[in-house]
Amino acid sequence: MVTAQETTRPPITERAREHARTIPNSWLQVFDPVVERVVGAVSEAVIGRYLVDARGEITDTYVENPRYQGPGNELEGAMFLVGAGSIPLEEALLAVLGAELVLPLDPARRDRPHLVLREEPGVRVVDAFTSDRVAPADWPQHWQRRTGAELAVVFDRADERFELRLCGPAGVRLTVPGDELARALHATVL
Repeated sequence: MVTAQETTRPPITERAREHARTIPNSWLQVFDPVVERVVGAVSEAVIGRYLVDARGEITDTYVENPRYQGPGNELEGAMFLVGAGSIPLEEALLAVLGAELVLPLDPARRDRPHLVLREEPGVRVVDAFTSDRVAPADWPQHWQRRTGAELAVVFDRADERFELRLCGPAGVRLTVPGDELARALHATVL
C-alpha cells in the first residue's frame, strides 16, 4: 500500500466521485489525461487507483501503478503534448535540443563513437531514446549519449537528409527532420 507521504496522489475530481458512486466495492482508476489522449486508455496511462467502498465513496487507500509511463523529463512531456495535438513540433524542438538522448553505439568503434544510421529511401535515420528507462532491453546493450544540440550540428554540416526518430515512454514516437532541428539550433544561438 502506498501512503500520501511516499507519492503524490492524483486529485479526486467531482467527476471521479460521481463515477465512484456507480462502481461500489471496486477500484477507481485515475488516468493521466495527456498520456491517455496519445496512447489510449491502456495500463501505461493509469497513474494509480483508489479503493471505492460499499457506499461508492472513494477511500484513502491508494495504489500507485508501477506500469504508468508518463513523462519523466521535459522532452517526454513535449512529445506527449505534440502527440495530443496541444503544441506543434516547432515548440518541442527546444526540448529536443536540450535533452540528453540515448543512442545505439557500434561496439566495434568504441574508440571513436559515431552515429549508428539506418538507411531508408531518401533519408538516413538516427534512432534515439528519451531516457534509459525506455531504451529497449532486447537491443544490444551498447549505448552512447548525445544532446539534441550535438545532433543538430551534425545534421547541419551534412550534405544529406537526416531524420531523428525519438522513442519515448508508452510507445510515443516523434520524427524530427534533421534540417528543422538544425534551424531550431540556429534560431536559438543566433
